[in-house]
Amino acid sequence: MKHPHIYILFFLLTSSIYSQDSNCEPCECADIKSDTEKFIDYTYSGCIDANGYYEGCGTLIKKDSTYKYVGIFKNNNYEGYGCETYYNADGSIDQQYVGNFKENKMSGEGSLLSFFPNQKQNYNGEFKNGQLYNGKVIINYDDGLIIEKKIEQYDEVNKIRNDRNYYNKDEIITNYDSTQLKIERRNNHLFFNMKLNDSLGGQWMFDTGGNGLSIGKDRWDYLLANGFREGIDYEDLNINSKSNFGKQKTIKIFKIYIGEFIVKNVVANVKTEASGEYINLVGVQFYDKFSDVKWSFNGEWIRFFR
Repeated sequence: MKHPHIYILFFLLTSSIYSQDSNCEPCECADIKSDTEKFIDYTYSGCIDANGYYEGCGTLIKKDSTYKYVGIFKNNNYEGYGCETYYNADGSIDQQYVGNFKENKMSGEGSLLSFFPNQKQNYNGEFKNGQLYNGKVIINYDDGLIIEKKIEQYDEVNKIRNDRNYYNKDEIITNYDSTQLKIERRNNHLFFNMKLNDSLGGQWMFDTGGNGLSIGKDRWDYLLANGFREGIDYEDLNINSKSNFGKQKTIKIFKIYIGEFIVKNVVANVKTEASGEYINLVGVQFYDKFSDVKWSFNGEWIRFFR
């Protein structure tokens, strides 16, 4: 146990470095008293009732400086609003919860921030029995990946990642229900035309197994040399990874022109090492931006549906 009577949290945390200390301020107590004898490893400062129970505002600190609770007590238990912080050996924060407690457990509205070697996790919403009951979890990875989860009655009901494409009808600007493009067959591969802003584009290889929209190094260099601008045409998501074609980075393109459609906020992978016409791919994960996609091998066309 991390201290004498607190509920063991529902997951085991790994130490990490965080530069900010707790912002939790002690609440006011008209008659502050100290207790250093009830628990060998802890000191208490705050309100104590006539029976010797911690009652009202108080602060409980572990003597080795790895734990602190600041908030409301009732019968020696955490009850009401409080701030609970676990510290690493160097004084940086490992985990911090700010919100309501019931019988020493996170219960009611609150926010739990936890740090791991390659990520931080933020749980916000309604807690019950020490776990997030209804709310949202946001996981920020050091490599730029962000995952958001929606929690309903303890269960994960939805998850989105900033390196994936998702269907949103409002992000497809058009007066039509669908748009059809001609497919060109060349060297046993299929290609169609698409622009990444109102003037720059090229041919893209139709790939039923690719991960999404892929831009080769030569195409990317051409786009940049011809005025494809960060902040105007795209956003660098600061996600760097590796694929079968070597190193790549992930960007979000603000507008793609495909037939009669303007498609907003398309996630794409830019190959920073590999070039060639077979690197500029449009794969399955790109098609998730649309309600449906159909193609005809014999008719040499592909149709995108809003």
